[in-house]
Amino acid sequence: MIGALGLIALLGLRSGAGADTPLPEGWVDNLTDFVLLQKSIEREGSFEPYLGQLALVRHLLQNNDLQGTYVALSRFMDMLEAREGGIKAAAAETI
Repeated sequence: MIGALGLIALLGLRSGAGADTPLPEGWVDNLTDFVLLQKSIEREGSFEPYLGQLALVRHLLQNNDLQGTYVALSRFMDMLEAREGGIKAAAAETI
């Protein structure tokens, strides 16, 4: 699975690539599944803001809004760094 930082780099490269350069299939679903896994392991904090942000990322990507996708994924990373929702540092760092 590609880490979230790798995704940001990939999207940055994608914005400069030709329109026919595909992104890896299922990466948003994989990242969402990983957040859900952490939610099942960690009972402390709320993972709902992260799941909502990833739903926005998915929506933007489906609409081929790559700049919006980049911004939304960057916001997701900021949320992890700030430990929004009161999640533990270990969970945020794992994601």
